[in-house]
Amino acid sequence: MAVALTLLEVGLRILAPRYGYAAASPYAESPSRLWSARPNTCQWRLAPDTGVGHLVIHNSLGLRQHREMTRAKPSGVVRIGVLGDSYTDNLRLPAYASFTEPLDYLLNRAGARVEVLNLGVDGYDADQIYVTFREECDALDLDLVVYALCHNDLRYLDSDRLVHVDASGTVTLVDRPRSRRWTRPLRGLYLTYLAMDVLGRAESGPGSRPTTRAGGPIARDFAAGVASPEAERAVTALLALILDMDRQARGRGRSFHVATLPINGEWRLDLPLRERGISVIPLTDAFAEAFPDRSFLFRSDPHWNAAANRLAAELLFLALAEDVGIERVDRDFASDELDEYYAAFMTGSEQGSSTSEGLAFPDRLAATRATYLELEDGLGWCRPDDPSASRSECPARAVEAR
Repeated sequence: MAVALTLLEVGLRILAPRYGYAAASPYAESPSRLWSARPNTCQWRLAPDTGVGHLVIHNSLGLRQHREMTRAKPSGVVRIGVLGDSYTDNLRLPAYASFTEPLDYLLNRAGARVEVLNLGVDGYDADQIYVTFREECDALDLDLVVYALCHNDLRYLDSDRLVHVDASGTVTLVDRPRSRRWTRPLRGLYLTYLAMDVLGRAESGPGSRPTTRAGGPIARDFAAGVASPEAERAVTALLALILDMDRQARGRGRSFHVATLPINGEWRLDLPLRERGISVIPLTDAFAEAFPDRSFLFRSDPHWNAAANRLAAELLFLALAEDVGIERVDRDFASDELDEYYAAFMTGSEQGSSTSEGLAFPDRLAATRATYLELEDGLGWCRPDDPSASRSECPARAVEAR
């Protein structure tokens, strides 16, 4: 049996590299959130569709941003925290293409002193996002919070995994026992993720309704507009969590917004959120107009691509500008500035063509690139042959060397 399992593990490492990203995940067990990002980690990852590799770095705060930040907020800076799941974390794209970075650029180019923090974590659900809000808002001294809400955040909200919502809508945290130590080595095995994959498919197989504990059915029911009891309970719990985050934010003088993503029916939450006094930034209509064929998603992966992140940055900029003291903005300004921003990450020949058209001076493009890829400086060696290999020392070495 041991020999057979060993051979299967070796075969999976050769034939199923997709499991490598999970096995070499830059995440650690969290006593309150199940898992969280490890600070100062570096991973090499292949993008969907193209297979082009890019670095995935988590900085000293454990944020998936390739620039360094301090836990203490710099004087005179407005800090914006963006909460979310994999659509915010954006591991499938180079860091500069993740919407938090062009959003940060736009707000600063428009005259504000802003720092946008990407608090998204791959795989998070609404209960984990709620706990992140409670733990990080004060710790990072956020002035403004945006929750990038995806339909699959509803998973597990019909159970008391991390939070309990009672009939009155009161939210309390649930004590969670730590995982058994003997299970921890299993996280590095491809076999573990094959088993999870097979079990998930079996639960969703023909002839039987998937269990609600699998999480997926609730999100699918919601996306399809099916009013199942499980989905209705999950939506009720989600609204209670959002109301509590809004209440806590307002109580501390913070602005709070929910950006409903255009992925799978999130627009259904716009009205109930507004009816409860929540500030909503709806993205669906603008995405439907810009991408009528839904080409804002990768062809081989259900996440949004670089073009989608660019539009999301533009829409969030227009929605948040007034909150940070920017009086007059328009889409032409945002479009022109984004052209310049993305030019900073083009190849030399592409950049030369852009600058020859008067887009920007080369030194300004270089400064933009240096700002948003700060932690990539000196990491040319952190490109392992195995695309799933993790090099936890990469950013720490680079930062300490400067």
